[in-house]
Amino acid sequence: YKTEDIISQLTDGAVTRDTEFLTVDGQPVTAEELLYWAIYDCDYLAAYYYGGAENMTWDQTFSGDQTLDQYILSDAQSTAKLYRLLETHAAEDGVALTEEDKATLQSERVDGQVEELGGEQEFKDWLSQIGLSFDAYYKLNSVQYLYQNYLSTISDEEIDQFIEDNEYYRVKHILISTQDDEGNALSDEEKQLAKPY
Repeated sequence: YKTEDIISQLTDGAVTRDTEFLTVDGQPVTAEELLYWAIYDCDYLAAYYYGGAENMTWDQTFSGDQTLDQYILSDAQSTAKLYRLLETHAAEDGVALTEEDKATLQSERVDGQVEELGGEQEFKDWLSQIGLSFDAYYKLNSVQYLYQNYLSTISDEEIDQFIEDNEYYRVKHILISTQDDEGNALSDEEKQLAKPY
């Protein structure tokens, strides 16, 4: 799959999809990975908080003292770092994708996406539109399988000890008030903003 480098096109070649934006434990996070997670955040926020991208205002305060664009960049960086850390630690511990993982990834993520979009060319066009090479698409989608394989190497006792050592708590429910401090009902938008995710 040869897809166009939309990042290079949009920046007149100043940034390419392979440009390193940061490193995690010495491993690079590229422009295409960071852009992917930024787009992911934009889609999520547009759908669940704003009722569509046309309602998003980039310089409005969104979280704490961060504007919406600052929040999206910060969250995209955090997610990219998390993925890179998982890959690094899995490699260090000899955890990799199984042949079954690879077959499932191909059939469900690749072939399934091709079918959903209507064919190979539509899939290539879609990858170009979101700024991803096929290799990056495959890698990003493989992490969920890598994560499951990595988790299987950690015992319940180790997890419990980590939770105890780091003062984490397990909860089944998080209750979120639908009223402000004066007892007035929150608007639908305020309720959405109150939800953790």
